[in-house]
Amino acid sequence: MRFQTSMGTSLDSPYHRHPEGRDISELEISELILPGTIVDARELAGDEELTVDALPERLTSKAPPSCSILDGTRTGGSEEYRTYPYISEGVIERLIDADVSLVGVDTLNADDHQNPARPAHTRLLDQEIFIVENLCNLDSFVGESFQFFAVPIKAILILALAAAVLGARGVAGLSMDIANWLVIIFVVLAIVTFIL
Repeated sequence: MRFQTSMGTSLDSPYHRHPEGRDISELEISELILPGTIVDARELAGDEELTVDALPERLTSKAPPSCSILDGTRTGGSEEYRTYPYISEGVIERLIDADVSLVGVDTLNADDHQNPARPAHTRLLDQEIFIVENLCNLDSFVGESFQFFAVPIKAILILALAAAVLGARGVAGLSMDIANWLVIIFVVLAIVTFIL
């Protein structure tokens, strides 16, 4: 008997699939803050694979470290959440060839849940390409440039300190009110980090 144990948004490091690989505590923050690209998979049916044809042009050749996010727009708790589009083996190889650093999905799993070989997890994590699952609210990023933060909760303390320093000086393009709220939010997260 097998059970899906991931709950909420989760980050998989190589150790998740390969015991000799790095675990989350060994990842650098710089590896987890990346420019992102949305791969729009909203037209795919549940249990349908995402093919290479769906990938944007920038993922067809070598690119700077980045992340690719699959947007299947599935809602947790609904029946469609359990039937979701997944990454085909062709896409896995293309992402590896393009030197993508992280792959995120707004679904339960990057792999077809009916395939116990878990090719996305096996191949991507073997190549040090991290996987983030159960993302949400990606619709507003389709066609947009954005920075993706896949920072584990324990690392938020470092970001809180950086936000406090930046917020105290003001952040270019943000009003001081917004900068101050960001500092407060990050400080609260830092306190939560110590409690956890």
